Amino acid sequence: MLQISQRPLSGSDADQRLFSDRRDETQAALRALDLGFNVLALGDPKSGRTSFLRHVERAAADGGRVTAFVDAQAYETMIDLVRALQAALGDDRRRPSRHEPRYRDPNLHPL
Repeated sequence: MLQISQRPLSGSDADQRLFSDRRDETQAALRALDLGFNVLALGDPKSGRTSFLRHVERAAADGGRVTAFVDAQAYETMIDLVRALQAALGDDRRRPSRHEPRYRDPNLHPL
């Protein structure tokens, strides 16, 4: 008998074979991504949000899209979450804070 732990399913081949089909929801999420929107899954604990998002991530990657999965609950502030998203997408640019100049002269160094 197959036993499944209480952990969310990952994007692995083995876990994707265990994913219960959510064809309509998956297609809606992929369409949203195609239109440049973010995807947010809401639901009760243990309802399958993470498994669904991992499934969408895998489907998007299989379709040639650049994907990144970041667990928003792991960050205390919005700026930390945004920086994690930037890092996951390979974008290490960040906006200067209000205390930093908006331009940088390579010959000037802060004291």
